[in-house]
Amino acid sequence: MKIEELSEERILVELSAKDMAELEITFEELDYANIETRRVIWTLLDRAGRELGRDIDPSGRMMIEVIPHRSGGCVLHFTLIGQSKRIIPQIKPLRSSSPTAPCLCFVFPSIDPVLDSVRAYAAFGSPLPEYSALYEKDGQYRLLLTPGSRPRALCVFFQEYGELLPGGVMTAAATREYWREIVGERALEKLTMKN
Repeated sequence: MKIEELSEERILVELSAKDMAELEITFEELDYANIETRRVIWTLLDRAGRELGRDIDPSGRMMIEVIPHRSGGCVLHFTLIGQSKRIIPQIKPLRSSSPTAPCLCFVFPSIDPVLDSVRAYAAFGSPLPEYSALYEKDGQYRLLLTPGSRPRALCVFFQEYGELLPGGVMTAAATREYWREIVGERALEKLTMKN
């Protein structure tokens, strides 16, 4: 089991197939309406709190994203909403040069839907995400976003134009590594100004 604090509000828990077996649950059975899923979530949050040295209220407001992993396990992203600040100050960014680790990655088949989404987002008047960057490879484009307090709204909006890729910070790291950067930090802001 891997536990990582991505930011004050975001915690990543990576479970292997063995971890899932020990917790007696499968990806297909994960459903918050199920009492067994709630037991697993509470267990994971308790363990994360102890490992990170902070108090995490499992009954508090949070968004939970679960992504299957090809190894048979899964990756859970917890976004804590209005929870108390951590006790031990500790930051584990994805890259030392990037203080914020984007967790949403959208892929577009060409530049046109990217520009259309940027124009529409600017017209909508929503606040810009804390971090955004645009990458290109083989004619496809990836937009990386740190959603801040509005992950669901950003997901719904940008999925109208592109496809949300699974993997969160892992997909973002692979994009940074293997794709060509077109517009670095504040991509949405810069593209909005150009349009």
